Amino acid sequence: MQNIYKNISLENGTLEIDDDSRHLGIKGTLDLAGIPITLDWDSERDESGKLTTNINAKATEVKAADINRLGYPVDKYFSGSFAAELDAKTGTGGVIDISVSTDLGKSNLSITPVHWNKPPGVAGTASAKINISKTKQWAIRDFSIEAGTLSANGGADYDPLSSMLAIDLDSVRLGQTFLKDLDVTFDPEQVTQISLKGGQLDLGPVLTAAWQWPG
Repeated sequence: MQNIYKNISLENGTLEIDDDSRHLGIKGTLDLAGIPITLDWDSERDESGKLTTNINAKATEVKAADINRLGYPVDKYFSGSFAAELDAKTGTGGVIDISVSTDLGKSNLSITPVHWNKPPGVAGTASAKINISKTKQWAIRDFSIEAGTLSANGGADYDPLSSMLAIDLDSVRLGQTFLKDLDVTFDPEQVTQISLKGGQLDLGPVLTAAWQWPG
């Protein structure tokens, strides 16, 4: 199935399908935009006609090239691979609730401006809960990442129509840097806004790199 959404295609499916008037079950493996996944899909319609769908999808290896192919360039920040699991529930009215978790143990993560890196082989996890409303607004809650010396938790709100992203992090720890109540708003029509209520900033890695002499 080509271009089921934008340039995303489903291919190489080996699926078992159980279908009747009130139930649709799909289990098996397939490639989603070139990413091998294991899928467990269950849709049920009750006596009132309400349709509920539960989806579980697992990918053991997602690479940077896979994400780039979806239109999100990540080469500056990510290489290697990660494993991911997604649980989604949809109901009448188009509301979608999603839980996603990732294993970043095989990932190479970098934040170049602050000279931070988590190499492959160092443990890491990230998770979040996402609610997509009837108007397609994204509410990202219970976001958490633990990867080497980086940890952060909080949430975000995303409007795909305007591409506005408002990030609200309760805490961020990066090496010796610790920030509290960090708010960042990205708006394509305006300057990025940053608000910080407390914490401490370690400029050591930045200053060390700035004072290194060539050779």
